[in-house]
Amino acid sequence: MRVIGSIVAVLCLAEASIAEEPAAVAVAASPKEDVPALYQWKPEGGKKLGDGKSAPWLRLPGADIRDIPAGSTLTVRMTASSGKTVQVSFGGSFFPDSDSLSLPLVADGAVHEYVFRFPRHVGNTTIQLNPTDAPGQVNIESVVLLGGPECVFGVGSFFMDRVLPRAGRQERVCGLIDNKGKEPGEAVVTLVAPPGVKLLGPADQEVSVGPETVKLVSWQVQADAAAAVTLTLKVSPKNGNPVSTDLPVRFDPPVKEAKFDYVPPPVAPKTDYLVGAMYFPGWKEGLHGKDYGWRRIVASPERKPALGWYDEHNPEVSARALISAQHVA
Repeated sequence: MRVIGSIVAVLCLAEASIAEEPAAVAVAASPKEDVPALYQWKPEGGKKLGDGKSAPWLRLPGADIRDIPAGSTLTVRMTASSGKTVQVSFGGSFFPDSDSLSLPLVADGAVHEYVFRFPRHVGNTTIQLNPTDAPGQVNIESVVLLGGPECVFGVGSFFMDRVLPRAGRQERVCGLIDNKGKEPGEAVVTLVAPPGVKLLGPADQEVSVGPETVKLVSWQVQADAAAAVTLTLKVSPKNGNPVSTDLPVRFDPPVKEAKFDYVPPPVAPKTDYLVGAMYFPGWKEGLHGKDYGWRRIVASPERKPALGWYDEHNPEVSARALISAQHVA
């Protein structure tokens, strides 16, 4: 009797983004049987590897693939006699760790399935399989790559609009929802707040995101009292796997706002410490190569300064910066 197990994981290929992704995330799913195979290799009698001296590896025959849609799954069926991990790598002439994924290996001599899912589109790649990380015997029964949905959602960033959120006032919570596929898609985005934090509007929002683009969504919340809490952002695509992420937030105590006709002059604090900071007077139109100004980083709103998108030509801005430095000191 043959025992067949299944291991499923998400492959997160390296890419420039505004937030880091985990190297691998286990998901409860199985390879799809109702879609055409982009690649399949089923050697007659299986492919036996291993000389007992070094860990075997194999560049998959004919696996020079021009286009792998987001959400595609690569399923490897094989047996192994030793080792702890199985790895699949993607690339050209070399395979960096950032384009590789390792999974726990079941080295009991029985047939097991290892399923890898692509979270985004990948093009022009070859595939290398390291079926074990130890000398031993391996028999590969089949490798099948199935095309997946063209729309795959993720959370690019999840952040508070203000640097110092406070209790007793409205605060804006933002999320960047990205679609790493080649086709537009729709999803329901939900903000989950703990007791003591009120949502000042609907928790659910329906969004449509174009291919390989990012969309900003936001909510207004208000904390009853100063506290450290965790907000949760959930993305539920109409077609695809749901994703979620958490955001630890500290709501500081409320402060009584004082009104002045102009920013009061800074007062040097009495302290033995000298605090220094670098001031970068470069966020104005005409800098950064073209007429960019703040537009150079406005696409990454989580980097918004505590003073907001301020006008450097206004002397009041400099005065506010000095006041801020006074309170920091």
